[in-house]
Amino acid sequence: MRVAPQDNFAYQNQMSAYMYLNRFDEAKAIANSAIAQKLDSYSIHIYLYALASYQRDEAAMEREVSFATGKPIEQLFLLRIAAHQDSLGEIKLSRQTAQRTVELAKQRGLNAIPVNLSCSHVLRDAVHGYTQDSRQAASSLLRQAEDRTNRASVALALAFDGDSAQAQKIADDMSREFPDDFNTKHAFLPAARALVLLRQNKPADAVAVLEPSRPYDFAIPMHNFTHLTMYVRGLAYLQLHDGAKAVAEFERILDNPGINPLSVFVPLARLNLARAHVLQGDNAKARTAYQDFLALWKDADPDVPVLLQAKSEYAKLP
Repeated sequence: MRVAPQDNFAYQNQMSAYMYLNRFDEAKAIANSAIAQKLDSYSIHIYLYALASYQRDEAAMEREVSFATGKPIEQLFLLRIAAHQDSLGEIKLSRQTAQRTVELAKQRGLNAIPVNLSCSHVLRDAVHGYTQDSRQAASSLLRQAEDRTNRASVALALAFDGDSAQAQKIADDMSREFPDDFNTKHAFLPAARALVLLRQNKPADAVAVLEPSRPYDFAIPMHNFTHLTMYVRGLAYLQLHDGAKAVAEFERILDNPGINPLSVFVPLARLNLARAHVLQGDNAKARTAYQDFLALWKDADPDVPVLLQAKSEYAKLP
């Protein structure tokens, strides 16, 4: 910013840096400075929307939606809105937003967006427990998912759904094709392989597979794979019945929302934190964590499998 004070990338990059450090007031200040000087980029407003969604600031969210409406970037904005709605269990609303996104993208000849959106949705459906539907959709999407991120999202969905053979095959293929791709090497591959190992009831091996990725747990911001390695590592510790280490992983996610406030794994980390506290025998903390998750998902569709499971577990607490 000192070298080129009229370069909007400077504001965008400084704001994102503050966001990733959870320094939200400073991030907002940079954004407001950029807007005042008419140096605000599309990314500035995406970050403002993400931050407002995390802080449950409905008025601020509406301002950012209004900013994007009718502009060439509107369909990209809608992608983030759908992700936010999904992360709160508002699945039907998210699908409606997705349909608007697809229609807009087709009107503008952006043919990659419908596939990108479908691959993101199938991963979120898998972690929300729509196992059968997600597996069928993932298998269908394999023929369309040529982009490496899309292929990885589909493979992860299959891994969460329990289709280990298919997930492992995609992981092996991508390992050969993209040996040096950062997201593939340090997020997708270890997470997919760990999920396969969890299905084989080998949680210790899953933890070991994930360990080399630990230095890069926070290195993939504003992405489908943000928080992924920590989340899967937490699941492995739950399967190992190691409540303390599971708590540590899920708290790392909850303590670092700024790297992707729209991440599906942030609310689910709170639910799994409750399960980790149960393993520790701390029912008071477990109850609080369950209540926090249920409050966060107060407007969720009532039939989301992960919500039904959470309510059942909460009801059984002594």
